[in-house]
Amino acid sequence: MTGIQSRFFANPEAILGTLARLFAAEGAAREVAVLTYSSPELVETNYDNWNGGTTTYSLYLHVPLNLYPQLQEGMGLIEQAILDKAQIFLDQFPNDHLTQVKIVPAVVEDPQWREKAAAWLTGSKTS
Repeated sequence: MTGIQSRFFANPEAILGTLARLFAAEGAAREVAVLTYSSPELVETNYDNWNGGTTTYSLYLHVPLNLYPQLQEGMGLIEQAILDKAQIFLDQFPNDHLTQVKIVPAVVEDPQWREKAAAWLTGSKTS
């Protein structure tokens, strides 16, 4: 791994920021929102010894809970658009591949979640 490729797979922030600017230039607000408000997680999903070693990665974009429901309709299209545009930067590296982008809700630690859920079920206001 060298140059921009190693930087992306070690820390994707620079490329994700550039992707956000490219989507903004196209007026793609939902893609910009996902890239801006998500926390990225790159996960190695496969390794093959072929051609000196080939590694595939998935990019999980953990979005805030208040944003996730707004993305339900068309989420697959947003994921595919981000994946396709990321290839602009990554296609030049034959041994490392980003094969999937998944938008997932961010996990929020809340020790009082059961009480809040129960209050919601009974119709009480909760935040």
